[in-house]
Amino acid sequence: MLEYLIIGENRFQPGDRIEIEGELHGVVENIGFRSTLVRLFSTAPMLVPNKDLADFKVINHGAMQYRRISWTINVIYSTTQDQLAKICEEIEAFIKNSDQFAENPRQDSFVKTDEFGASSIDIRILCYTEPLNLTDFTKVKQSLIFETIKIVRANGSEFAYPSTSVYMENTEKNPEDYDVVQEESHAPQRIDPDSGGDD
Repeated sequence: MLEYLIIGENRFQPGDRIEIEGELHGVVENIGFRSTLVRLFSTAPMLVPNKDLADFKVINHGAMQYRRISWTINVIYSTTQDQLAKICEEIEAFIKNSDQFAENPRQDSFVKTDEFGASSIDIRILCYTEPLNLTDFTKVKQSLIFETIKIVRANGSEFAYPSTSVYMENTEKNPEDYDVVQEESHAPQRIDPDSGGDD
């Protein structure tokens, strides 16, 4: 019955990549009467009771229309406004003019200066590809990474990394003051012979 429920709802089909967050991520090989066979990316098979698949929230990556790239890159604070504008424009132009990327009518791709980070100015990159397999998707991301590095450095900026500035306060006394203190504290006490000193 659960087999027909899964198929009838068109939740997923053999060949779809599905994910139950924190539980499994793999490709559906067979939907049986009581269980579904999922091939994990480690290549190990996992038999999942259909009852669990009916109860859990299942992400069907096989039904995605696009694959999304959503990155934040960090550039150094000395990057000027003009440099930031050119970096964003050139990365955005690369995405727009390359046939590796797709246009999502529900959300435009963009490259924009996003916010001030603790150690950097942050640039947000959002774009989409066709629903490629993992290998081809990784190739597209690599291409975008290489082009981004080239554009950032060609415009005279550099990537930032988390850093902390430590200011050391010099608490040592001035050597002259130190000598004076020493002289005052260690000089023998002068006793007036007419005073009689202590009783």
